[in-house]
Amino acid sequence: MGKTISGQWWELYRSTRLNQVVEQAIANNPSLTEARATLAQARQAILQAQGAYYPQFDVNASAQRQRTSGLGGGSPATSNLYSVGAMVSYNFDFFGGTRRQVEQEAALADYQYYQLAAAYLTLTGNAVTQAINIASISQQIITVQNIIADDEKNLKLVRLKFKGGKAARSDVLTAESQLANDRVALPPLRQQLRVAEHALLIATGKFPGSGTAPEFDLGELSLPVELPLIIPSQLVHQRPDILAAEAQLHAKSAAIGVAASQIIQASRYPLRLAVNP
Repeated sequence: MGKTISGQWWELYRSTRLNQVVEQAIANNPSLTEARATLAQARQAILQAQGAYYPQFDVNASAQRQRTSGLGGGSPATSNLYSVGAMVSYNFDFFGGTRRQVEQEAALADYQYYQLAAAYLTLTGNAVTQAINIASISQQIITVQNIIADDEKNLKLVRLKFKGGKAARSDVLTAESQLANDRVALPPLRQQLRVAEHALLIATGKFPGSGTAPEFDLGELSLPVELPLIIPSQLVHQRPDILAAEAQLHAKSAAIGVAASQIIQASRYPLRLAVNP
């Protein structure tokens, strides 16, 4: 009770081929790569905002070349003037603006993390779904082909009986109609199989027609022996889109705090300590 589902949930099917396909989809998907880069950028923004907690150092350097006329008719002199200065400043966070800014950046990073988790879950779920579709449709095609083979045998027997006078013409027509109806079911299944194969190729980062989708058999996909038990409300709260919405709301709340601190600070003199060593 209360167990969480593993991030590699597809491994519960205990299929090596399925594991390989999902790993290939994760490695070749550009959306995940973009989401990872966005998350890394958001985490760097946290570090940048946290830098306001510490003193800020600034160094200024300048160089000037001066030419002075000679005294008493002497020769003019040229001299170089160098100056180096350093400044240390610290912003007292009396109104909580810096703290709320860091809080906002952390919430935005959480939002990007859950966006990545949602893309990850969508991609892996789509790859597994298409693999199961391929296995299911392939099995249906085999079943229909076996039925058609039986219909053909039955039609031959009925025709032989008809020639021998042991069957009516209506029996032959019925057998022919049954064979025709079962043959009609085969092309749509083959079309569905091609659609599922193309979708799986796209999920693994390939173009349809650029390769052959792996074959799957329902016999090699084992259902999990034990499913984790969890309260429905807890299961829903694990959804990345819901967690992303909560993080986005948190970021907006922190942004209100940043704006409020700026308004309060603008009504007074800024409190800043500056030291020139």
